Amino acid sequence: MPMRDMASDLSAVSLFTPGILTATPVAATADLSGFEAATIYFTTGPGGITFTGANRIDLSVQHSDDNATFVNVASTDLVGSPVVTAGVVQSYQALKAATTIDKFGYKGSKRYVQAVATFVGTHGAGTPVSMAVVPCFPLKAPVA
Repeated sequence: MPMRDMASDLSAVSLFTPGILTATPVAATADLSGFEAATIYFTTGPGGITFTGANRIDLSVQHSDDNATFVNVASTDLVGSPVVTAGVVQSYQALKAATTIDKFGYKGSKRYVQAVATFVGTHGAGTPVSMAVVPCFPLKAPVA
């Protein structure tokens, strides 16, 4: 009989303490050892400033074999990203009045993955941001 409890198959990793930010946070890394894929979540609240092309937040997903050298994930290794331009999967460049959750599936073969929210330009007032990775399809379940 198949297991119908998803909680036994998932283990979320917060990549940094959520907060109201004015600069690019230092994100932790998710180790995907023992999992076949992952889902990356970016939660971005209402903009503390009016975003423009010069003052924006760029979201990107990076991966690594050694947890030291990270490169941007190509669009072929992401699900749910309409276009990956120079590694950026989403860019907020206009007025943002509501909270959004951007979700991207990672199907690449690297062991380590991280999400990056790059604050470009001047951000005098903060924007609420959080990022998490949910490793998926465990090789052995249940997971902790």
